[in-house]
Amino acid sequence: MHLSSVFARLTLIFVVGLGQALAEDLYIVGSSTVHPFSETTADHLPDDINVRIELTGTNGGILLFCNSATGAPDITNASRALRPDEREYCQSKGVTQIDEYRFGYDGVVVATGNKSRLTSLTTKQLFLALAEKIPAGDGSCRLIKNPNRKWRDLSPALPNVPIEVYGPPLTSGTRDAFIDLAIAAGARQLPCLNALSVDDPNTFRYLVESLRVDGAWIDAGENDHAIASTVKASRTGLGIFGFATLLSAQGSLRAIEIDGVEPARTTISDTTYPLARPLYFYANMGRPERMSQIRRFVRESFSEDAQGSGGYLAQKGLVPLSETELETIRTRISDRQSAIVD
Repeated sequence: MHLSSVFARLTLIFVVGLGQALAEDLYIVGSSTVHPFSETTADHLPDDINVRIELTGTNGGILLFCNSATGAPDITNASRALRPDEREYCQSKGVTQIDEYRFGYDGVVVATGNKSRLTSLTTKQLFLALAEKIPAGDGSCRLIKNPNRKWRDLSPALPNVPIEVYGPPLTSGTRDAFIDLAIAAGARQLPCLNALSVDDPNTFRYLVESLRVDGAWIDAGENDHAIASTVKASRTGLGIFGFATLLSAQGSLRAIEIDGVEPARTTISDTTYPLARPLYFYANMGRPERMSQIRRFVRESFSEDAQGSGGYLAQKGLVPLSETELETIRTRISDRQSAIVD
């Protein structure tokens, strides 16, 4: 969804909280997927640094981060990369020195409870199941309201149970990633929509961003673990959340294969899993009064204890950066920070 639309929906939600933000040594907001990794990293910082971390969703976190007023966040977590229009918005609000850190990988998981008979889906089926409008099937791009009610409507090989998918709301970067990697990718497998994506990308984008509001897709909040709990209690429902949440479910949830590939550390790190994605955080480096705390958090995030073999972030469910990526970013951190004295 375009940033202007997100701002229109989110401003009322966050403006009060921003005005009441308390002074902390380090203030972090953003992605529900990245949230547990930031909490774990913060636990490994020295005791003289207080860290306040709020789960706002990627889009909500960026909105707060871009506000340069006193009490605005120092760091925002994101389960997708910052977009050009978001950078422009930050610039317009006086946040001009932003450092981007890609710190690991994750897979958007489509999961179900162990009693479900659904085991595998394609991105094309996900589009046809969840998009608000789909082609009529007459060989043209004439769009109709999505008529599919059961998975069996998509293929006789799928279970004859209702389409019921619990996923994150508009504030979520996981939703954005799911739309990009699953819904849009599935739409492009239909020739007429693939042509539309080239000829009229804005219309194509509007189409794939519009998910169903008739109960097949249910906005279930920012908390991945709450979505997972809902799916555990459902015989037919699916949930959309990060790979780490699947691992923490300890076998009570099962991942659906997407285009024949199961999410795993190996398939996420080599991106053969179609819904693999990098994770990020962004730091406001235009705050000399907070620079020491920001630098210490950044260093710890890429330390050997955090990112090395068996590191605490991997134990938490993060798919860590490769050794080559780690070496590159550690060099960049060293070069970037050597010019600043703590």
